[in-house]
Amino acid sequence: MKLMNFTHGDGDEHKYDDIEEKYNVEFIELQNEEQYETEKFKITALALKHGGCVPINGYILEKNNKILSYACDTSFCDNYYEMCSKSNYIFSDVTRLKTTDMHIGLEDYKELYKKYANCEFYAIHRADYNTKYINGVKLSNDGDILEI
Repeated sequence: MKLMNFTHGDGDEHKYDDIEEKYNVEFIELQNEEQYETEKFKITALALKHGGCVPINGYILEKNNKILSYACDTSFCDNYYEMCSKSNYIFSDVTRLKTTDMHIGLEDYKELYKKYANCEFYAIHRADYNTKYINGVKLSNDGDILEI
């Protein structure tokens, strides 16, 4: 619950004490390369690179012989490339046009589909919402619902 208080807190350190019971959810914290598996799906956490912020994880979700990855704010790193090589779909925070040590840039991201033909690339959490089309990259907008 420390994460919930950190990201959504208002100073009340007990605000989320009963969130699991109240909303019938279970929070499970995963470290790098740890997995959580049920009979329906498997999630693997992989450490990513966001400047000096540690830990920062991305996640690989496997369900029904499909693999979907989510890479939050990150720059390119070995685990990110591993996600690309294993995934059918990857959703990446592509915050700016140019890559920094904290964020993937759209200029570099749009080249990945050439190397990882197995994967469909979705650029989310973008600051360049004027861009309408890029070969090899799906550009979704906030609120879009995607069927996979």
